[in-house]
Amino acid sequence: MKNFHELERAVRLQNLSDIAVRNNDFALACKAQTEAEKALLQANLPSEDVVGMVDKSRVELCSKATKVIVSK
Repeated sequence: MKNFHELERAVRLQNLSDIAVRNNDFALACKAQTEAEKALLQANLPSEDVVGMVDKSRVELCSKATKVIVSK
């Protein structure tokens, strides 16, 4: 049951990340994506490619967030 809870949490955080990107809030998107990745890791998924995709998105979003912060 814990695995299901963590998967559900990851999906909700991924959705939050998507909304944040649409609102150009890359700092929030980065945080949500980071937490989504943690939730997936806690769910102990057998398929590493899913965690890898989330990790790649996190790196991209956090990079954009950093660029936005530096440019201010």
